[in-house]
Amino acid sequence: MKVWITLPVLCLCSFICSSGYAQEEEDIYYFDYMDHRLEDPDIDEDYLKEHPFGKEVALRVEALRQRYTYRVEGSATVPQDRTIVEKPVLYYAMQKIDAYYKKQSKKGGMSADKAAEKLVYALDVAMLIRYQRTEALEKEIKKLKGGEEIAQFFNEKVKIRF
Repeated sequence: MKVWITLPVLCLCSFICSSGYAQEEEDIYYFDYMDHRLEDPDIDEDYLKEHPFGKEVALRVEALRQRYTYRVEGSATVPQDRTIVEKPVLYYAMQKIDAYYKKQSKKGGMSADKAAEKLVYALDVAMLIRYQRTEALEKEIKKLKGGEEIAQFFNEKVKIRF
């Protein structure tokens, strides 16, 4: 009787362990899709900074800024206002990716449409994973140098599960 009970438990454990191992072996980071995370916050388009890839990309860049940063007013001990960045590794990685794709488009290394498409994907992923556990991903990003490596990493190794 004990053999029949432990066999399904062992099969379940081996499945869980093997699926986790396969994910690590591929070095792909999977995150859950949450539709409400892509909703645009209230952005005043009159003050929107221009972006070489157009208004839609500019809106996403601003939405990312609004989601990842907030201002803390000065106090008696710290008289200046401060901007706090939550998950700074991800936020600054997105800025490097943005700069990389702008440069690639300007130099002719990539068409503007293709660069915009890849940038939008990275920005959407960053917005989707804002409230998910990203410690392992951030650790990997810290190892990368420059916008090209980070952009390639996001395109190949960061995936959204629907």
